[in-house]
Amino acid sequence: MRSFFPKGRLSRMLAAGLLVFLLPAVVFAIPPEEPGDPSPLVLDNGDPAAAYRDVSALLARRGLERDQIAQVWSRLDRELYHRLMEGALSQRELELLVLPYCHVENMGRYLDYGERHPELTTEQVATEVNIGLDRPFYQGIQMVEDPDSQTVLVNKYHQLSPDYKPDLVRMGTAYTYGTAYLQREAWEQFKAMADQARTEGIRLWNVSSYRSYGTQKRVYDRYVSQDGQSLADTYSARPGSSEHQTGLALDINTASVQAHFENTPTYAWLVEHCAEYGFILRYPEGKERITGYRFEPWHYRYVGKDIAKLCMERDLTYEEYVARLPVQGTNGVPALYIQGRELELGSGALMLEGRVYLSAGRLAQALGWRVGTTFGGEEVVLYGGEHWYTLTTGQNSQRDGQRVELSAPALMLEGELYLALDDLNFLLELDLGLEQTYVSDTTPAM
Repeated sequence: MRSFFPKGRLSRMLAAGLLVFLLPAVVFAIPPEEPGDPSPLVLDNGDPAAAYRDVSALLARRGLERDQIAQVWSRLDRELYHRLMEGALSQRELELLVLPYCHVENMGRYLDYGERHPELTTEQVATEVNIGLDRPFYQGIQMVEDPDSQTVLVNKYHQLSPDYKPDLVRMGTAYTYGTAYLQREAWEQFKAMADQARTEGIRLWNVSSYRSYGTQKRVYDRYVSQDGQSLADTYSARPGSSEHQTGLALDINTASVQAHFENTPTYAWLVEHCAEYGFILRYPEGKERITGYRFEPWHYRYVGKDIAKLCMERDLTYEEYVARLPVQGTNGVPALYIQGRELELGSGALMLEGRVYLSAGRLAQALGWRVGTTFGGEEVVLYGGEHWYTLTTGQNSQRDGQRVELSAPALMLEGELYLALDDLNFLLELDLGLEQTYVSDTTPAM
């Protein structure tokens, strides 16, 4: 998974009151779009950056920093834009829009949940609603779209289909009780972990790994008949909601509360070392309200080493990790790539009137080029390879002293010169492209 949000940490919002700014009347230019496919904010007023300048000035007065302003801008659609400019957005809504993991479509749920839980911070409200905790467990269930993903989330809100079966390999008999299966990478990493543990006097073995939908149904039904559904739901997953069906989870050494596995040296070793092999303690103590399950010191899930390290070091459940993965706003810029390498420009990449604009200076720095200015900063000079480029506002720039006409005007924003992406590609002779499928990073926003 890849980055799709600015990685700077958010500062606290400073202003308490809501200032009202009225924007002169504008005419909407609404481009054709597919149903359900949101388009970037487009306002036809002759200046591609006019709306951004207005939003930036308003939010700067509210105490927001530049990256925060860019974050809010990336989430604005036509309705939110007008509500913001008319002073109709509440302080809580602005705080939510600043968050990299704000899902605009969840705004009503955020606000309702925040009213019901005033003790929670804005960050906590967004996290818990993204998890689904504003609804009872097993309500608002979503079927998993990519069950074969190594990072698939399966829980009381995200379920697998009854006929789903992963690609499995048989576990070695020296590492498991009875015949058992896992996905190959999870098995290889568990084997490596068990082998290393053995050299340190710790023995690890599997007692329960892959279970089919049918097997989980029989297990769950037995517990319901034994303890009733309400109690059974605290320690057993309903069929389709069990991580065991993914072939990425296993119970290590025991699956019994009475064993008090959490008091053993083996448990201590696992908590310290499991992330080194890509595993996380899936249902930790004190997080029952988040996961929906009691503490299971024996249940570990394979998610890959990077994610496991983050979750274990930051004491995050997998639900919290996924809930805090950044999402792109409808007015945001997808990830930028050149020759297979991602470029991180932060607020130096903006969507203006439906076109991607980039800060020429930040782009040059990301490419390792030299950057200079002339005429009191009104011109930006870039030195890349065997060529030099002189950029200025308007539609005329130079390559090696020769005039090159741009298709869109270059814009000066907050002391930086921005050019349209296609103009930069043409002028600088680059092949800078966009990742249209906006996917997540392994780093959640905190």
